Amino acid sequence: KLDANYPANGVSFARRNTAGLPGAALINIIYCIAVGMSPLVPSTSDFAMLLMLMPIPAPVADIAGVPREMVVTAFAIGSGVVNLITPT
Repeated sequence: KLDANYPANGVSFARRNTAGLPGAALINIIYCIAVGMSPLVPSTSDFAMLLMLMPIPAPVADIAGVPREMVVTAFAIGSGVVNLITPT
């Protein structure tokens, strides 16, 4: 069940599970999540908003000291790689 605190709960969950990871590992995890989930939603903008992917990793990256630009780049590259294979 999703509630109004879904992004906050997701950030809390992600923060607990990524505590102590170096920034490069966090970026690689975000890339792998984007590659794995991108075939499920063909539109990149819908993918970012529907699955609430960007509101969760951005605060986690802030906590880890990773620039938000790197999070967006990892998401875009992961989605782009899949779109090369399964274009819409």
